[in-house]
Amino acid sequence: MGWDTVGNESITPPADKNDAARWIFLENANFDSICMTRQGMVVVIERGYFIMLDQSNLDDGTISIVEFGPNGKILNELRHRPYFMDGLLVELFDHTPLGDLLDEGWDIGVRSASWRQLDMNVPVLKMLETAKAEAGSTFRSPRLAEDVEHYAPGYLSLEEQGREAEYDIARLTELCFAEL
Repeated sequence: MGWDTVGNESITPPADKNDAARWIFLENANFDSICMTRQGMVVVIERGYFIMLDQSNLDDGTISIVEFGPNGKILNELRHRPYFMDGLLVELFDHTPLGDLLDEGWDIGVRSASWRQLDMNVPVLKMLETAKAEAGSTFRSPRLAEDVEHYAPGYLSLEEQGREAEYDIARLTELCFAEL
């Protein structure tokens, strides 16, 4: 999938990871990643991992690393904390099969004995302090408020006023592309 789908209102991503392969490969006509058998069955030939988020991830503060099978269904899904990614990314870049990583205990809860679901309904700085305490030395930034303001300008001010739902998340995409 290319960046050409970003900002195109006619292309709506699915709300559920289980529908993602159809959207990524078929609805966006990514012919480098799919093929059709003589019987007319579409087969996903893309191999690799996809980092995805859906509502369940937003609810518990995790990301999902997903591997699709040839039928486009999720073959393996590893849920993980975003701040414990260093070692996991090394394993992924070394092409360790996702199923092996699941067997080795890389899924949430196993990497940290103190793992618990993050309360995603508290102010963002409190949530980050909780995450920082859980992550210990792997959490690199000592300046949480400054980091939030850098990556989401104006969010903390809105949150302080109880208006965080008014924050325009499109600004996050603009900032991401501005730094490229």
